Amino acid sequence: DITINWPNANTIALASKPSGLAIGKIWFFDIKNLNTSKIIDNLFGLEALFSQSGSSFVYSYTNQKGQDLKLAFYDGKGNSKIINNVSTLVDKCDFAKDQINIYCAVPKSWPDSAVLPDDYYKNTFSTNDDIWKINTITGEKTLIIQEVGSISNLVVSDDESSIFFISRENQLLYKLDIK
Repeated sequence: DITINWPNANTIALASKPSGLAIGKIWFFDIKNLNTSKIIDNLFGLEALFSQSGSSFVYSYTNQKGQDLKLAFYDGKGNSKIINNVSTLVDKCDFAKDQINIYCAVPKSWPDSAVLPDDYYKNTFSTNDDIWKINTITGEKTLIIQEVGSISNLVVSDDESSIFFISRENQLLYKLDIK
């Protein structure tokens, strides 16, 4: 199984369906030159979120037991780096308009026995998330708000004055003014 994204006019991204118990890969297909490039390989639980331009992306991945969740940034030039001290899924993140900063809901903790992202998508547990603004280049983090509950599908407004998200407890859409 694969997921397909079209991050920019000339590139189609093909990614393995995320599972903490299966190796994930991401390929880019250049529709102009008909070339395929393997971008990321051999990461369990691999899942990606593309910037608006499609030139860069953040991705989450785990160890082979579906644990020890990490968040990383791919700059579009072949360079990847881990964003230290952030354990969250890309489902809980969104790029700011500048495509350098991301906003993420970061759980205070994950259940010890959880297989990520599998158990998260099965709704087998709830988290208590803090929302952070993270600079993907410097790694600088700014706490925006603490303990908003378990959220998904986070979206930040273009002017970064509001965050929209879905509560996983009641499936309602919320708007949070942050400026």
